[in-house]
Amino acid sequence: MNDYEQYLGTWTGPAPATVGGPVRITVRGVSASGAPEVVLGFEALGGPTPLTGVTVADGRLTGTMGPTLLSLERTGHTLKGSLTSSVLPGLAFELRRGHPMDAVFASPRRTLAADARPDRQASPTAAALTGAVEDGRLPWVDSLHLIEGGETVLEEYFYGRTPDGLHSLQSATKSITALLFGTLVAEGAVDLDVPAGRYLKHREGTRWIDEAYGVTSHELLSMSAGLDWDEVERPYSDPDNDATRMNGAPDWIEFVLNTPLGARRRPGDFVYQSGLSLLMGELVRAVTGLPVPEAARRRLFEPLGIERFHWMTMPDGTCHTGGGLWLTPRDFAKFGRLVLDGGVWEGRRVLPAEWIRRSVTEQSAPAGPHPLVPRMAAYGYQWWLLDTPAPDGGTVRSASALGHGGQIMHILPDTGTAVVATAHDWLGASELTDALLDLVLHPGDGR
Repeated sequence: MNDYEQYLGTWTGPAPATVGGPVRITVRGVSASGAPEVVLGFEALGGPTPLTGVTVADGRLTGTMGPTLLSLERTGHTLKGSLTSSVLPGLAFELRRGHPMDAVFASPRRTLAADARPDRQASPTAAALTGAVEDGRLPWVDSLHLIEGGETVLEEYFYGRTPDGLHSLQSATKSITALLFGTLVAEGAVDLDVPAGRYLKHREGTRWIDEAYGVTSHELLSMSAGLDWDEVERPYSDPDNDATRMNGAPDWIEFVLNTPLGARRRPGDFVYQSGLSLLMGELVRAVTGLPVPEAARRRLFEPLGIERFHWMTMPDGTCHTGGGLWLTPRDFAKFGRLVLDGGVWEGRRVLPAEWIRRSVTEQSAPAGPHPLVPRMAAYGYQWWLLDTPAPDGGTVRSASALGHGGQIMHILPDTGTAVVATAHDWLGASELTDALLDLVLHPGDGR
């Protein structure tokens, strides 16, 4: 028997409790390339996601989806699996043969939220968005929320996803981290204009502290610190990508604090550097004396009624405030309403209006077109500021939280609109960022 044949069929089992939901792996046989065809479905990540580079050697099946490696090993009637990645938390799980689940993941079949109202489809934009998922113009999207006029007019789920499943936000985490950071600024615990190292004295012995870097918290938030850091020119699959190097280091914060400043550091120049977002989390921990997840629960999540979440935290207490937050799509969408309403949630002020304003207005700008986000015009406090062509020939600016795989929140303050999507396009750069904005601004032209 060929090694791959012992894996044929559909295997199911529970995901780790921290993220919840089932794991479904289907091995379909041999493809034209001679490798087994493997599709991974995972409630917390979405599904299906086809794997590439699938091989079977010494009885172990491995495959990749972007920067994530899946490894499977069969022992009797049990399939032991693990995920290792530079952009996802490491996960281990055990599966058993299950009934075929391909139908669940075969198409973007709608699963309405349990409390969805029929009149939610009255919005032309809502109809355009759901239609675009179903006809493939918004590929791999597994949830959609649309907020218009202060109300959620669309809440829909696809590919078997349900409202109560946690979803990785990837780098959209950064925008939530900035809102949490704003609670410290609001109470005067952090001064944006003093060197951030003032709050990190417990990290003596690193270049940042010992050489007294002058980088301020404002520059952390606006990604204008100017570290010698390459996260864009090299793909995340490249071991020399600095974010990948950081994720592989035993101490993430130490790695960032030992990174030298760039030779041509200029105030106000935006350069995407995820390590700065992790320093924001370390600063939250130092100032509050609390683990970041607990600080977030007290200061941000409880006021919004968010009870279930997972925030990836290392054994040393370092929280991945650059990409490790998992929320339900419904709770993720709450931040769209919070920002549109100037920091107020259901009549209660959660954040100062001034912090919201600063977060979504220009604080830094790139030197030229951004290779990964072509519509980028500027950057706020961990929010991308994008300019999209408008029907009148001008442009409309959005404040956008963007995460790998299609985790997207576009907020259009001028129109009082927010569109929020989660997806599982783990194989590469997503085109969803522009497509969602085009559908919101041009719902009737089929573009």
